[in-house]
Amino acid sequence: MDKTVRTDRGKHATGKVRVICSGGVPGAAAVQTKKQRQNEVVGPGSAVPAPSCGDKYDSTDMWVKLLEDFPRWAKKYLRIDTRGEESDSAGQGGLVPFAFNRAQRYIHSRVIRRARAGEALWFVIPKGRQEGVSTYAEGLLFYLAYSMDHTTAAVVAHDEDAVKNIFRKSKVYYDHLPENMRLATQHLSRSDLVYKEPHGSRIIVSVCASGATLGQSYTIQFLHVSEISVWGVRMREPELAWDALMGAIPKHRRTVLLAESSPQGRDALLYPLTISAMTEESDFEVLFLPWYIDATYQTSPPSDFERTTEETILCERVLKQEGPFAGFNISDAQLWWRRKKIASDYRGKLQAFNMYFPTFLADCFAATDKGYFSADTVEYYRKVTGDMPDSGGQETMVGEMFEDDDGIVRFRDREDGPVTMYERPKPDREYVLPADTSDGVPGGDWQYAVVIDKQTGDEVAHVKCRIPPGMYADILAMLGAYYNWASIAPERNRNPNVTYDLWHKHEYPNLHWMYNPEKPGVKKSIPGWHTNKRTRPLMLERFRMMAGDQLAGIRDPETPEEMESFVYNPHAKKYQAAPNRKDDRILTWSIGAMMLDLEPLKAKRKAAKKTENRVDAFRDKLKKMRQARRDSMPSAMIFGRSDQWPQT
Repeated sequence: MDKTVRTDRGKHATGKVRVICSGGVPGAAAVQTKKQRQNEVVGPGSAVPAPSCGDKYDSTDMWVKLLEDFPRWAKKYLRIDTRGEESDSAGQGGLVPFAFNRAQRYIHSRVIRRARAGEALWFVIPKGRQEGVSTYAEGLLFYLAYSMDHTTAAVVAHDEDAVKNIFRKSKVYYDHLPENMRLATQHLSRSDLVYKEPHGSRIIVSVCASGATLGQSYTIQFLHVSEISVWGVRMREPELAWDALMGAIPKHRRTVLLAESSPQGRDALLYPLTISAMTEESDFEVLFLPWYIDATYQTSPPSDFERTTEETILCERVLKQEGPFAGFNISDAQLWWRRKKIASDYRGKLQAFNMYFPTFLADCFAATDKGYFSADTVEYYRKVTGDMPDSGGQETMVGEMFEDDDGIVRFRDREDGPVTMYERPKPDREYVLPADTSDGVPGGDWQYAVVIDKQTGDEVAHVKCRIPPGMYADILAMLGAYYNWASIAPERNRNPNVTYDLWHKHEYPNLHWMYNPEKPGVKKSIPGWHTNKRTRPLMLERFRMMAGDQLAGIRDPETPEEMESFVYNPHAKKYQAAPNRKDDRILTWSIGAMMLDLEPLKAKRKAAKKTENRVDAFRDKLKKMRQARRDSMPSAMIFGRSDQWPQT
């Protein structure tokens, strides 16, 4: 079946015919002459612009060809405004051809790879600042909306200023096309560009707060979502806007979704979206863009420049990493730029620089200034978890508690058991057992409890499960009895049944009773721990102080991960777990901190610190002695050339 064709002379037509494969516009064939059809030249980089076509790109080969032609077409026809941006050594501010930089070439290579595989072009892009991702996304959306009939390209940003700035890129693209290539527009404003029929495609922009309305009004083929990491700051429930947008874009191989942002720690959207995109079930692919691939991020270093130990280790990690940037060698000029940036723009805080200019993907979602626990505290417990000496040479055990025929509580191994044990109980020790409770519903919150040695502050065991409250109370009762009748403090906010079962069903003899600070000696009428507006700040602050002084003997490796994602929520006006993260361990340890006398732990830690200092001093002295002896030796002896050793 022959395709009909039409002409479009555009807003400023000069008589040249723009040939468009329409797939069926009645009566259109008559307006194109035989000579014009014989001389037809289409495609980016040719004498006439890229064809606009609907059905034509149903073919995978044609869709891939359209995308492959984008870099050449962009460089020839699109202009970008570099005024106010960091320009590279070869460029100057102003309007310049849109030639891809290294980050843009990397993104486009992944776009082509997925297009050839017949997959939807959906990407999550955590990135450093000002790497040209928005420019690439706007250029691609403009190109596709220009080239294909009756499509909708949408841009959603975090605020009005960002919307205006991003759409200005599309307007610059349109205004600086050759006159014979400018399609006639039905509407052109600050927030949308709508082409006249029969082309009929449009580019629209919106702020995230109205994303839900945008998703209900249009079917979107090409979507650019900008700075999603700050959506949670701009609106109370950013997930609703995101869900509405996802409902507006079909899962089809000819759809494009670029969700990009400079990270803001563990935010409400970018972080969970990145984590889920790393699973096989997700339709997204993660494209991480580190700062060092940007050629503009370098400054000539002084003649006496020397790399620090931290910089040397960083470069070695980058060199040895796997993935698309494996073997990348960071130059001295890049390190000097990085050093100056940290000192001048980020007050000397490496953690803040890493968040906005990440070197590794983990840097994007590390602890931030909004975090409740300091980065040093989190890093310390990351190093020590699972690496503390076991008492009596025992290894970590996983299993369950049970009563034998004689009614004695024992522990037995079970691969998927709820109890993880690091130390067995010692006869002369006292223990506390704070417990976070939940409804035990499948898919809901976990139940978590930790056994802490009162004399050392060390975690000797913990419980993690999701079972009915009555069964959870059974485990706590047996575990408490096993650890010398440990003092149990179950939280009774959400599910008081655990507390009542321990009190009445098991008649546990050593339940924790809360006392009113305003009435010393007067305990509450029921046992357990109640977290409220008065007790929550006190318990959290006590645990933060305990962790900051390295008094908490944390062994569960998931605890420092929760510490890192425990951040301030401006809407709730309190510190809590970041979206899609948990804080069960934080709250459990906070209850435990209220049950411990920290003064003996401080004295023990102080004594241990003195010992560590003496050991470090001895090691430094030994190192200097070895270096002095090495310096006094002939070089031949150092490198093992026996033929040059001194004769005796």
